[in-house]
Amino acid sequence: MFFILRHRASFVFFTLVLLSPGVSHAQSDACPPRPNPDNGQLCSANDLVVTGTLIGGPSECTVGETISLTALVGVSSTARSRYDLAIFVGNDGGEVFDGASCDLTAFVPQTSSDVLFNGTDTAGLGPFRDLDGDACGDISSSDGTNYRLVTLDSVLCEDRDGDGDVDISGMITWSSNANADVCTDPTNPSSFFPSQSSKCDYDPNLNLPIIVEPSPSMQVFKTAVPAALAEPGGSVEFAVRVDNSSAETDPLTLTSIVDDIHGD
Repeated sequence: MFFILRHRASFVFFTLVLLSPGVSHAQSDACPPRPNPDNGQLCSANDLVVTGTLIGGPSECTVGETISLTALVGVSSTARSRYDLAIFVGNDGGEVFDGASCDLTAFVPQTSSDVLFNGTDTAGLGPFRDLDGDACGDISSSDGTNYRLVTLDSVLCEDRDGDGDVDISGMITWSSNANADVCTDPTNPSSFFPSQSSKCDYDPNLNLPIIVEPSPSMQVFKTAVPAALAEPGGSVEFAVRVDNSSAETDPLTLTSIVDDIHGD
C-alpha cells in the first residue's frame, strides 16, 4: 500500500520512510597539497583564460544528494605556451587543496606523429599538443581555445555561496617551464601538483547552473474528537491532516502508516 502525498492531503498518523537516492562512490584520486609559498595569493595566476559550459546533468537537485554531470572546459593561454595541464575537482563537496578525494582530468597529448592534434575541437577529447616531449598535454597561444571534456560522478548538491546554484571546489594546474617539470604519467595526480602559486588557478566556489532545492518536508496535525469524555469514557476518533510543505515538484510517497501511541 502506498500513497502519493501532494499538497493539503489528509491521512491517518504515520511514520514516513524516505529511501535515499543512489550515490556514486567517490574516486580515490589524491588531492593536491597547498603550494608553498603562497605569498598571500593562492593560485590566482592569469597565465590561462578558463571558461566552462555545463553540457550534461540535472537542471536541479535536492540539497545533500550526489549527482553526476559533464562539463566542457575551455582553456586558452595568455603566454606563448603552457605545459602539462590538468583539472582537479573535489569529490563529494570536498576541497581541492589537501582534500580527501579529488577527480583528475588531464590533457592527454598526441602519442605519435600519426595522431593529429585535435585540442580545439569542442568535443573536448583531444589529443592535445605535445610541446615538451613528455607524457602530458600542453597548449599554445596560437591555437586559441583548447577544450577538455570533464565528467564528474561525485558532485554534492550544495550551495556554498548562497546564490541558489551548486558550487564545487575546482582548480586547473600547469607548468611554465618545459625543461624543469617532466610529466611522466597523465593518470597520476602527483604529476600535476603545483609547486608554486603561479602555476595554478583555484576557485573554491566554482558555480554550476544547477538549482539547489531544499529537502522534502511535511507537517502532521492530529486532533482527538471529542477532546474530553465524561466517566466512564467512550469512543474517540482521531482526525489527522498531513500537509506536504515541499516545493510543488516534490511529491512524497508514504511507505508505512503507524500510530506510535495506540498502534496501527
